[in-house]
Amino acid sequence: MFNQLMGHKALPLIFAFYLLLQRAPVLTDAAVTPPTVPPITIEKPGGEKLKVPETNADIISAAMETNADIRKTMNDMPIDGKMENKIEIDTTEDMATNSWWKNMVIYQIYPRSFMDSNGDGVGDLQGIISKLSYVAEMGVKAIWLSPICESPMADFGYDISNFEAIHQEYGTMEDFDMMMKEAERLGLKVIMDFVPNHTSNHSIWFEKSVNRKAGYEDFYIWADAKMDKDGKMMPPNNWRSVFYGSAWTFNEKRGQYYLHQFTTDQPDLNYRNPKVIAAMDEVMRFWLDKGVDGFRVDAINDLFEDEKLRDEPLSGMTNDENDFEYTVHIYTKDQPEVLDMLHHWRQMLDDYTAKKGGDARILMTEAYTSVKTLMDYYETKDGKKGAHFPFNFNFITNLDMSSDARDYVITIQKWLTYMPRGHVANWVMGNHDNSRMATRFGPKRVDALHMLMMTLPGVAVTYNGEEIGMEDHKDISWEETVDPFGINAGRELYKKLSRDAARTPFQWNAQKNAGFSTAEKTWLPVHPNYSHLNLKQQMSEKSHYSVYKQLIALRTKPALRKGRLHAEVLNRDVFAFERELKGDNSIITVINIGPRARAVNLTDAFDLNKQQKLTVLVSGVKSTHEIGNALPADALPLAPYEGLVCMLE
Repeated sequence: MFNQLMGHKALPLIFAFYLLLQRAPVLTDAAVTPPTVPPITIEKPGGEKLKVPETNADIISAAMETNADIRKTMNDMPIDGKMENKIEIDTTEDMATNSWWKNMVIYQIYPRSFMDSNGDGVGDLQGIISKLSYVAEMGVKAIWLSPICESPMADFGYDISNFEAIHQEYGTMEDFDMMMKEAERLGLKVIMDFVPNHTSNHSIWFEKSVNRKAGYEDFYIWADAKMDKDGKMMPPNNWRSVFYGSAWTFNEKRGQYYLHQFTTDQPDLNYRNPKVIAAMDEVMRFWLDKGVDGFRVDAINDLFEDEKLRDEPLSGMTNDENDFEYTVHIYTKDQPEVLDMLHHWRQMLDDYTAKKGGDARILMTEAYTSVKTLMDYYETKDGKKGAHFPFNFNFITNLDMSSDARDYVITIQKWLTYMPRGHVANWVMGNHDNSRMATRFGPKRVDALHMLMMTLPGVAVTYNGEEIGMEDHKDISWEETVDPFGINAGRELYKKLSRDAARTPFQWNAQKNAGFSTAEKTWLPVHPNYSHLNLKQQMSEKSHYSVYKQLIALRTKPALRKGRLHAEVLNRDVFAFERELKGDNSIITVINIGPRARAVNLTDAFDLNKQQKLTVLVSGVKSTHEIGNALPADALPLAPYEGLVCMLE
């Protein structure tokens, strides 16, 4: 799901959080603390036999609680007095737990836009290989590749026709193997995008299912048509597609409707069929055997739907029957069986690591859903392990240019408060499905937001280009638009919904096509600001890039790896947090998110002596504070939009 679909849902939560904060005393410029079953054997195409689980006989069909029930969500939050603002961080780092990933920076590479090696206007694997040294030099420890498997590209790789082949525009399997060797040489882990919810309608699996070939009859979600009073065929129910319109399309050859929660080119797999689970397990093993270090699981909360195919209740939010928000998605998202599937895959990865040796293979998940649901992805209430971490999109869905210091602090604290003990937080500022960080928050806040993300506990996730402050290309024409989400919205609305603006080619230098490609035309137009916003220029001066590198280097400090978090709101514009570790100097990050210069007193909020000084470790591009400067804790000066990372002396 995408930010555009979540924004209006986040507003009631933010409003509710404001109400919570109002119940605590607020003083100007003062601190406010705000399926295990017997195996059966089936035959894989080619004759290989696989063991797969049988279908669970008592599948739960009850829908999970809807995200729209804000009051129920709020009932589980502490609302009397202040929220606890000192949070202990799990810092176990023994080799037995294979915890290499617990403090890593993950760099998302969108292959189509990263680097074109052959001049066809499309990024590719050889292009990635040529730039891996750049990634490693930043201090990044892992890359996450958006889909590179064979695909008709109806949704740019998220419609896979062959899970065990490389898309021809990106190269060959030999190129992939070469990339893996280069990543290993540079000390980079490689995380693959795993897209289990659906395939392309060009997949051989779908063709066999259409033709009711033995073993594939129920590989997808098929249903008979309903008839209206005039005898006209209708879809089986009122489920809506994320990409507008009915989530059902009629297949003439089979004589039934198939479900597609996304585009019509992406039919949903049937995870109530054990053969589907077996096939997708084999996909995972294939890539594990190729050497990948884990998976980012796409749209995991869409895997299961209500078995009875019941109509979803109307939301009352729109009168447009084709809009995704026309219904409340209690039967198509967050079904309880998702947790069983997640546990199954986690166990598979753990077993693979135990058998093959080496570092832990990790699982991270994508789902835009409630924080309570996401916490079950870490582990269920009965202790079943799921993802090593579910992506935390709260900086994307809950915050924007209008957010103030209180919003930031409560967003941070909420995730850490709900997270089960013994697990690792993560922070995502942007991705290929959402407006870029510099556009959402404003380019003047880029350095401060990187300071925020990089000095919080846990994993930091960066979308390629964010390190130099790339911005959305908002002037892509209708004729240049390729994103199906924008195309389906039509000429009048495409700019509002298209994700193309955040997917434009990486801006390497000021040469033709920003150094991305020698082609006359790239798959998406390069942002015209590349002449002054590019990596080469930023490498030669104090810049977003240099600040980003300094922050990654800083993450090796013990206080940032193991220190507990203490966050405070100092006024509506300024918040700060301390990473405190016994026997080590504390690190304090102070951020002025507002447009006015501020001088703040940290002594009361963090129990400091008035004589104590803060030594600047990292400052932003426009800051007048140089690294090594000593600043007073009782009158710390901050320019508009300024962030500072300091060491407490």
